[in-house]
Formats: sequence, C-alpha cells, structure tokens
Amino acid sequence: MKNTATSIILLISLLGIVSCATTSAQDEDFAIYGEEPEGPGVFSGESGEIVLSPGETTEQNAKEGAATSSSISASEAEEFNAFKRWLKSKQAQDESYQEFQHWLKYEEYRRLQDPL
Repeated sequence: MKNTATSIILLISLLGIVSCATTSAQDEDFAIYGEEPEGPGVFSGESGEIVLSPGETTEQNAKEGAATSSSISASEAEEFNAFKRWLKSKQAQDESYQEFQHWLKYEEYRRLQDPL
C-alpha cells in the first residue's frame, strides 16, 4: 500500500515536471509592464471605451447613466444634501463640528470608564 501511494505521487510529480518542460514560452506571450497590449481588453471595446456587457455602445451607456442618475428619490437627495452640509461644516471646523468632536471624546471616555 505504501509503495502504491509513493508510486502515484512520483508519477504525478514526474508528469508535472515533463508538462512544464515541454511548454515553451514565446517572447510575444508576455507584455511589458506599463505597456498597453493591442486590441480590446476585458472591459474595453475596440476603440477603448468602457463596455460592461457585449453589444453595448457608448451611447447606450450614456443614456442609461443619465436615466439612473435622474431617478434619485427625494429622501436620497435630502440625505445627500445633509451630507454635503456636514462635509462643509467639517472643513470649516465650525461650532457644530467642534461640539460633535467633544461628544466623540466624551463617548470614548464613557466607554473606557464603564467596562462591560
């Protein structure tokens, strides 16, 4: 039994080595780092535009993008506007943002003082 297992492992290893030795890599198979290969890529069409599914054109992508961007609900728009206001106050370091920073420090203090 031990000899059979050893023979199988040896045979698989030998086949792996032989298969690697018989395949030869050509210089044209490798791309130089930073060099763009010819032809379309995984997500690009013939002329370099981004294509997410076969058969789509750039005009179709633009139309779909415009349709999805205009379909934002009112609550999402309000949330986005609130985020923009928060970001602006954060950049300005105004009083409400300073109050928020003090609250964060207080919460950290409470967490350290009250181990569970």
